[in-house]
Amino acid sequence: MPPTTILIRHADAPPGENPSLTADGIARAQELTRVLGDAHINGIYVSERKRTLQTAAPLAAKLQLVPKQSDDVAGVVAEIRARPTTDVVLVVGHTTTLDDFSAGLGGPALPPIAPDEFDHLFVHTVKRVAHLRYGRRPA
Repeated sequence: MPPTTILIRHADAPPGENPSLTADGIARAQELTRVLGDAHINGIYVSERKRTLQTAAPLAAKLQLVPKQSDDVAGVVAEIRARPTTDVVLVVGHTTTLDDFSAGLGGPALPPIAPDEFDHLFVHTVKRVAHLRYGRRPA
């Protein structure tokens, strides 16, 4: 049984191979710190893209954690599954990887995320997923 895993897409960023967060994305990353700062997270995983690391950075700094960077979804899933079930981990991924993380952790398919949606937050626990949203939606 894997630990509680929180899956999010990176915060607001323009299209492109490796862009930085927009001003709205920076604000959303700060909001993530407020939303998850007391969630007892003890592990953070991000892809090798700047936008995922920038999304996790404020929370990681608050929690004094160093995010693990990897584009190997299967490897990260295996690492998460090997953690104690009492752990709580955050995965900051992409629309193209979140469903793979959920499936690898034994969860259901996630709903589609539109290109302009950055506020989805999925809490994955024992074959269940709670779908929440955080931060404000850009005008």
